[in-house]
Amino acid sequence: CKLEQQACLASKQLTVRCEGQCPCPTPHSPAGDSKQELCTGQDLADLGDRLRDWFQLLRENAKQNGSGGLPASPTTALERSVAATCKEAVGWMFARLDTSGDLFLEAAELAAINLDKYEVCIRAFFNSCDTSKDGRVSAPEWCFCFWREKPPCLRELEKIQIQEATKKKLGTFIPSCDEDGYYRRAQCEPGGGECWCVDQHGAELTGTRGHGSPDCGESCGQS
Repeated sequence: CKLEQQACLASKQLTVRCEGQCPCPTPHSPAGDSKQELCTGQDLADLGDRLRDWFQLLRENAKQNGSGGLPASPTTALERSVAATCKEAVGWMFARLDTSGDLFLEAAELAAINLDKYEVCIRAFFNSCDTSKDGRVSAPEWCFCFWREKPPCLRELEKIQIQEATKKKLGTFIPSCDEDGYYRRAQCEPGGGECWCVDQHGAELTGTRGHGSPDCGESCGQS
């Protein structure tokens, strides 16, 4: 009932992904296969969306029960700037997890989000939040982590799909993306047209455009 209520508030629709125990098996991970695959950038972005929805639900329940609490006050200019734009439920959850009140989430505090059984990428997600690689997640890192954008190539594909659905735009170049949603190093026009090299964000490397397969080695265009 709580999930249906939150789905209604967020204008989202609940659907049954699979029957049986969670997590649902994927096409790449048959049921009963305990081997976990590497989590892609898209996996982490999708997980961030689900966590935000869950935090919002918990926050609404806490407000109804009168136990919402207040986030810890940011101390530095950067923390104040981040807190001003950090989504309310995300900032609220940080304050709930930060039992020491030092504006850092240690591994033991993050372990309170005990979703490993249901979200196979949860540890990878929190590890990716720790951009300073100091073994803990600061308040700015936490907020920035939930701003996580979809990888650039995947984001461009979705934009093209929306354009085609609304404007029926024809002749649009469709980029080639890798498994993490970034641009493949070699991009080619359809039908045997020109090819060129790009970086992972899609920026064309000077002097690489031509007919035939370009040499886009790992060192190409890197400084």
